[in-house]
Amino acid sequence: MSMPVKPGFTIIEMMLFLAVSGAMAAGIMVGVGATVNAQRYRDATHSLVSFFQGEYDRVVNVQNDHDRNLGCSTSGISQSITPQVPGTSECTIIGRFITTGRDGRSLIARTIYATRDGSTAATDYEALTHSGLVLSDTASQTTTYELAWETALRQGARHSYLIVRSPSSGAIKTYIGNTDNPMTVLSPDNDAQKGDTNLCIDPDGLVFTGISGAVIARGGSSASSVKLIGGGIGQC
Repeated sequence: MSMPVKPGFTIIEMMLFLAVSGAMAAGIMVGVGATVNAQRYRDATHSLVSFFQGEYDRVVNVQNDHDRNLGCSTSGISQSITPQVPGTSECTIIGRFITTGRDGRSLIARTIYATRDGSTAATDYEALTHSGLVLSDTASQTTTYELAWETALRQGARHSYLIVRSPSSGAIKTYIGNTDNPMTVLSPDNDAQKGDTNLCIDPDGLVFTGISGAVIARGGSSASSVKLIGGGIGQC
């Protein structure tokens, strides 16, 4: 008498099923990883735009958060013997100076003071050069921004950015150079920004559809001058 045959799967069929299932799972994981990395890259670019827009806002809407224990005069910023009430010094906050870290992964923004009155100068450039500009290194007026998700600015975008209000006309201008000295960045060659400035972000291994970043429009004077690269705006 023969034994009844029970329905089931052979070993070969099971191996084929597991192989196909594994391949499908791997494909799904790769797709999810690519989506996550692409979103991280977008986050990094949007965050960079927000940072620069915030720096323009600080120049437009000045907040005097100067340390009371530091004095400011035509000699510069130094430790004060007696607390100094904000608004009573010889100095005026007129802008922000942004430098790029050596590896392009960070930006450092510091407050710029005018230690002399340059408001009677004939041109904006003369007004700024006659104002005795000094940088503040106090913690309350220094912002260190780290690019998100370990991305970095591409080599061509690692500049110094001087966003400053003219003591004579009151107009805000952006000067761009390649040094850590604001007076060097402030030169006749930079007086009229030649064109839009693209700050392209290196994805550093993230999966992406195209390199993007921020663009500062020519003659940038407000937060609206900084936009996300794309849609015909800027290029990398």
